[in-house]
Amino acid sequence: MEQAALTLQNKVKGFDQQLKGDITLSTTDSIAIDFMINAIKQLRTSAPEIRIKLDVTTALHDMTQHNIDIAIRNIRPDTPGLITKLLLTSPMGLYSSSEYLHQHSYPKTSDSLAGLDLIVHAPMVEKSPDKLFGLAIDKAKIALLADSSLLLRTSIKNGVGIGFLPKFMADIDNLVPIFPEKDFDSNYEIWLVTHADIIHTARIQMVLDTLSQLFSVKAV
Repeated sequence: MEQAALTLQNKVKGFDQQLKGDITLSTTDSIAIDFMINAIKQLRTSAPEIRIKLDVTTALHDMTQHNIDIAIRNIRPDTPGLITKLLLTSPMGLYSSSEYLHQHSYPKTSDSLAGLDLIVHAPMVEKSPDKLFGLAIDKAKIALLADSSLLLRTSIKNGVGIGFLPKFMADIDNLVPIFPEKDFDSNYEIWLVTHADIIHTARIQMVLDTLSQLFSVKAV
């Protein structure tokens, strides 16, 4: 029995050190486009036998119940047995496209968004229907309630209206800051999450290292 256990342990250890196999990674649509495509491209060169399965969702799935190996989230989970690493912190700001500002008047005060077309992440309005990051929105014209960051930022980029985004996303999309001098006292965080019992396997560590390097370039 001891020999059989040792043999099994060695097989598992050997398998864990191979840069091959499937990894299920959960993230949002924006992060998948901004970071995961480049990560997968790099992994095709450095570890071509690793296959990434992307679970793109806005829901915060329980990693243990959904067989998720790695997650990239904007909320740090507190579930026991998970290892977390802060990848990026970016200040929130109010942004618009150049097209929208050319066609509409600039906000008159930094306290209210009255009369402006506003694109909002839907859960934010549910929490606070009158104010958003300290600005009154009760007299704003809400053009779109978006349930994903990609939909929100794409709508802003295409001139549908103005909205709040983390600075790094706005920079990627070449958006114009409104009230750039104003501190909204809120940061957007991105956390890398995995299971404590698989963090030392070679393929998991390879993906974690690749993601850490990509996010460090975008750090704000």
